[in-house]
This record gives sequence, C-alpha cells and structure tokens, in this order.
Amino acid sequence: MYYENYLAIKAYCTSITLLLFVTAVAHAQSPGGVPSLQLWLKADEGVATNGPGLVTSWTDQSFNAEVFTPPSNAKRPTFQDGSVLTNGTNYNPAIDFYEDGNPDYLTSVNNGTIAQTWFFHHRAEGYSLANVGAGYAISSGVQDKNILRIFPNINTLFSGNIDDIARSSNSNIYQFSEIGDYNLSNKPAISNYKRLSVYSPTEPFTVGWSGDASYPNRKWQGDINEVIIFSTSLTLVQTLKVDSYLAIKYGITLSNDNNGNGTNFEFGAVNEGDYLATNGAVIWDANSINSGYHNEIIGIGRDDVEELYQKQSHTFDDTARIYIDNLQSTNINNSGVFSSDGSYVVMGDNRGKLCATIGANAEIPLGCMIYSRIEREWKVIKTNFSQVYNNDFTLDACAILGSINVAQLRLLVDDDGDFSNGGTSCYYNGDGTGVVISYSNPVITISNISNTHIPDNSIRFITIASADQATPLPIELAKFNVECHEDGVMLSWLTSSEFNNDYFTIERSMDGINFEFINTIDGAGSSTTPIFYSWIDEAPIRGTSIYRLSQTDFNGDIDVSQLHSVNCNRDADITIYPNPFEDKFQIISKYSSDISVIDNTGKLVLTRAIVAGDNSIHTDGLASGIYMLFFTSKNGNPEVYKLVKL
Repeated sequence: MYYENYLAIKAYCTSITLLLFVTAVAHAQSPGGVPSLQLWLKADEGVATNGPGLVTSWTDQSFNAEVFTPPSNAKRPTFQDGSVLTNGTNYNPAIDFYEDGNPDYLTSVNNGTIAQTWFFHHRAEGYSLANVGAGYAISSGVQDKNILRIFPNINTLFSGNIDDIARSSNSNIYQFSEIGDYNLSNKPAISNYKRLSVYSPTEPFTVGWSGDASYPNRKWQGDINEVIIFSTSLTLVQTLKVDSYLAIKYGITLSNDNNGNGTNFEFGAVNEGDYLATNGAVIWDANSINSGYHNEIIGIGRDDVEELYQKQSHTFDDTARIYIDNLQSTNINNSGVFSSDGSYVVMGDNRGKLCATIGANAEIPLGCMIYSRIEREWKVIKTNFSQVYNNDFTLDACAILGSINVAQLRLLVDDDGDFSNGGTSCYYNGDGTGVVISYSNPVITISNISNTHIPDNSIRFITIASADQATPLPIELAKFNVECHEDGVMLSWLTSSEFNNDYFTIERSMDGINFEFINTIDGAGSSTTPIFYSWIDEAPIRGTSIYRLSQTDFNGDIDVSQLHSVNCNRDADITIYPNPFEDKFQIISKYSSDISVIDNTGKLVLTRAIVAGDNSIHTDGLASGIYMLFFTSKNGNPEVYKLVKL
C-alpha cells in the first residue's frame, strides 16, 4: 500500500505502506467529511471486550467493517475508558498495547490494496529493545519496510533502514519547533507521513506488532485511539479538516506553521493555525484579531458528518476545562446534549500566569471596581452554539489561594484582548445574567456562560478578576514598624510594589477601637521597586499609643493594615515580661486592677483581675499571634500594651 502522509501534532512515528481492504464504498460519516474512507478504527466505537477490559475484537467503522482480533487470549490488548488517561486522550477511550514478553496485537482477517493517506492518534508509553530504539505500532506483514516505527530516544522520526520514507515536502501541519518532544513518551500525538515508493504486500494489517522475522521483538507499547486511512491523496483543506477533528476530540494544539517554512500564520489554501469543521466553517481563527492565543487549544463540539460529539475537554496540564452539563470522568458519561449540529466552542490562552501580576493589574477596565486580575487570558470562539457551557480554571499558588472571596470574583469579557481600552463587560454572581461563579481551592468554576456573555458566532477574550479588598491590593506592604524616637513616635513602612496607590492615612487610638486622623502621606502611584516611608508623631498619647496605616488607591478604595502599638512612657504602672512569650507571661503592677486582652480582629479573648505585685497570666487557649492588653490605670485612664504569643 502507498501512503501519502502529513506530519501533524507532536509526531512520534512514520507511515509506510499498509494493507487496506478491497471494498471501496463511500461512508456516510467520515473524519473531516472526506470521501474515500477505507479504514476507521476508533476506541470509542466498535470495541468488544471480555473479562477485565481485554479486547476480543475491534471493528472498523468504515463501510468495509473489517474486524481486527487478537491471535490468542494471551495477546489481547486492554480497553481503557479514558478516565485513567487524564493527560493523554481528553476523556476519550484508548486501546492499550502492552509489551510484557507476550506482545499485545490485533490483526485483520482480510488482505488489502494500495491506499494513499492515513492519520493515527496515539500516546507512546515505552518501547522494547531500547538499545535498538524502535517499537512497531502498525505493520502490513513480514516486510520490514511496511512498518510504522516509533523512536523513543533519538532525534529522528523514522528508521534509518527505511530509506524510502521521508517527510512530505508539502506537509501542511507541522508541530512546533520543539523537535525533542517528538521522542518523549506519555504525550498524545497525531501523525501522518509520505511514502516515496510503492510495495504491494498481500498479508493482513497488524496493529501493535511486526511479524518481521528479522526484528521479531520490537513491540509497540502505548495507547492507540484512532487509525484513519483514505484511498486517495487529500488536499490541504481536507487534511486540515481531519486534523481539526482529531485536535478537538483529543485536546491537541495544531501547528500554526502548516507548511513548515518557519513563518507562522501565513495565508493560502488554508490559513495557518485555523481549525475547520466539515462544512468548511472556521471554528478556530488563529490569526484574526490576535494571534497570541494559539496555545493549549481545547474545545467542545458536535459535527454529525464525522461523528464528533465532544462534550468536555481540558488542557494537557488540566489547568483549563470546558464542558456542557456537568463534568464527568469520561466524555461518554457526560449527559449533556448539543442542541445543534455543526456547533463548537473553541478556546486558547496567552500563556500568562494564573494569578495577578503588576502587568496584568495595569490592564483592567474602568468602571468595574476591579482590584486585581489574573495574567492568563483566553480567546474564545463560538460557532453555531446558542446554549450555555462552563469553564474550570486552576489558579497558581501565587494567587493566594486561601483568600479567594467568591462574592467578589468577576468574569471579564472583552472584544479585542485589551481589557483597558473599553469594550469590556464584567459579570458576577447575582448580576441578573445567569452566570454562576464558584470556588473550590484552587479551582474557579464559571457556569452558565451564555450568549448574553459571549454572543454566538463571535470572538471574545476572557479573564478572571477580583473586586475584593482582601485580595492583594495596589500595594504590597513588606514592613510596618512603630517605635519610640527622641522626638516622639516614629512610624516607618516599606512597600515592595505599588499599583495606583494615591496616599496613606495615619490614625491613632488609645483603646484600639476609636481612632483619630493625624496625617496623610502621598503614595508613589505605581512602582515595581521597594519604597521606604517614615513619619514622626511629635505629640503621642501618654502611655500606649495604637497606630494603624490605611492605603487609598485612585479609585477611592481603602485597605487597612494591622494595628501596631508603642508605649514610650518610662514610668509605666505595669511591666510585662517576657514579651514575646509562649504559654504564659508575667505582669508586675503597682496596684490592683483588671486587664482585658483582644485579638487583632477586636474580639475579647481573655480577662483577669490582677493584684499589686507579680501576676502570672496563662494563655493556653490562645493561638499564636498579636494581641492587645488593656489595663486601667490608677487615675482611670486606659493603657494599652502589645502582646506577641509565639
């Protein structure tokens, strides 16, 4: 058989002449809607098992309906439903071929004829005879040259002794420049190649092993999801349609340099990086508006011509998911229904961090009262899709995961990818649009995204923001100190970064509850470098003074620091030691009185009556942290002392 093949996504393998089957009947359904389908093996249909998922037959879904069976029970591969292949096949099943000295493989009953083009989706796990370096995935009998061979460790894609196989010079889908990735295991791939000379083998088609007497021990080890073979050479548009089908189904990003010339997003018979539905609709427009989002592309869609019904998808690292209805362990278990044929939602990201950054916070919309937003953005394209769908986004640790306030989360939707120049809408829980935002550390879920948020047949850009004062605000306060000074009380603080910082407000209190304004200090606006501030209170309160620092940004929003106290009166009525302390502290008092201790939220946590002299105060029920001790002096005035429990 003769195959003209096209290198596609993260390829690991070569194509060679394989046996196809004599029957040449057009199939009503076909990947990409391409005619001349000769063989269509797919793990989500036509698989029969016996026992613990052991495959007894795999039936071709073309009209040829060729049946592949193992030669014996000991050589049966294993069916995997997709739930255990979390990073490999996008919730879809696979047939797992394992080499344990008794290789798994399947063979066809009938011999075949010459074919032209094939596609193959797989995930390599390992190879036998690593010193030789090849595993056989597909063969057409005893001829060594008619074998699909995968290399694990060397920087090549086909065997040196297969001298009549080379990459297609007109390959229209060539994966990124990361050539080393082609030889790594555990990553999914779509592969296709070109054969330069014709052989006419007359033996069965074998999946998983070669029967070549010269190399009988090189067995394939890994998953196979689909094998698609056509009897004709495909056009660039037809090839892209088939690749788009496989990419949406298995969550793989197609190359944006389809002809392999080193220039991305060129226009021609097909626009590089685009994804096509069977009807020719562009379901992922790689270059329109902004091409910086051609990364980690995933999608959901229904296309009856190619039997595509992908209800949920996720990125390889599982940081982003898209789905209808409720997310399930496998695609087939998702009970969601597409309301229309030819409907898709496809999305890709800009590779930004999944937390707020200074650069991201500089690109926020006015009028939404946003404090911060994550750096990651997604480009979303909807095609003939008018129902609701959902997204999950997993935040990075830099997002301060424990401080997320769901009520303050916002979904930002923009028309051109610049969230600061207008054209941005903000959505939140209870806004009347139906959107629901939830959080289960570290995953934010956006549910019920509808045409209200992203219109049908449109391109939009989305990200996640927060309007919460508890989230990291315009300043990062590295230090705040209050200490006695010869001229009064010195307050000093250090910011490690600032964003839209208008000014600081300094306030003072005797009791930690009622504060008076004493001064303001101008902020630096926005800065990425540390800035030191200081100010001296020349008229402090006699006894203990309690200070707090507030920061106000240009929008008028305020963030308040923790309380800090100091007592610069040398003839104080009581002495506290040790401070900081562990389980207890001592108070030496000049007279009997009452003390109260509050935590940094103002909650009363301890009261005691003390006598003149030495008093031991046990604090077994208090957590580590900062507390304020209130003491009533002989003249009835309150005095406040800072306590630190280790």
